[in-house]
Amino acid sequence: MSEMQLMRNDRYRALLAQARIEINKYQVWADQLITQGQSEIGALGINHAVEVIKAGQADAGLRLAFDRLPIEAVQGMVGVCQDGAPLFDVLAQRALLPDAIDGLRMALLQGTSLGWNPRKTARAMADGLTDGLQKALVIARDSQLRVYRAASDAEYQASGVVQDKVRVCAKDGRTCLACLAKDGEILGLNEPGFDHTQGRCTFVPRVVGMEAIAFTKGPQWFDGLDESKQREMMGDALFKAWDHGRGFDFTALATITQHETWGQGLAVTPVSQLIGGL
Repeated sequence: MSEMQLMRNDRYRALLAQARIEINKYQVWADQLITQGQSEIGALGINHAVEVIKAGQADAGLRLAFDRLPIEAVQGMVGVCQDGAPLFDVLAQRALLPDAIDGLRMALLQGTSLGWNPRKTARAMADGLTDGLQKALVIARDSQLRVYRAASDAEYQASGVVQDKVRVCAKDGRTCLACLAKDGEILGLNEPGFDHTQGRCTFVPRVVGMEAIAFTKGPQWFDGLDESKQREMMGDALFKAWDHGRGFDFTALATITQHETWGQGLAVTPVSQLIGGL
């Protein structure tokens, strides 16, 4: 069966109509749940920022009064994405429905072409529908963390005692190379903290009078790994081009991206671009 034959099939169109109804119900539920989570984590962003500022003051031996934002300050950040579009619209147009329908259709075509029995095909179609759920989970985490970072940034700016902030990433085999390359960079208060989807970076404020935070930066941490682990994290092509820093500097692995919906992000620089720049 071709995809065109499938699209013309009455039973398939009826199945799609039913799937759309159920997915639309889920989108309403997901929008409400994510928005509630944004509100809660935005409040945490302010509270955690205040505690970190206090800890920074203690380290610097200071006891300066600073302004604290009211929790209501995060309400304007809730329920919207980077481009100002309502979160529900993004869930409906760019995530759940298209991915879920594609997953269902491809499973049905594969099962038919390979002659699977109906039960196996049905299970594969059900798994295909979860592609939309997985995208919803990614959007939930990403949109909530964006509100957390925005609320923290707003508190840092309002405090009057924070001079800048430092990017700090997790350091293990699951951390992406772009995050490791940007680890330790200093951002001004007017520069929003940003990460990529599923990123694992945080931004630590530096209080006025506080010394620079001393820690092992991502490139140095990577240099200390065994060669086998370095190759595993980079992949053969990238590892060969890097050549222990002789091919290109590790910091070149980070590329800042710009998305119309999600705003700034990070990505690992393609090998072709790194080699071309040598």
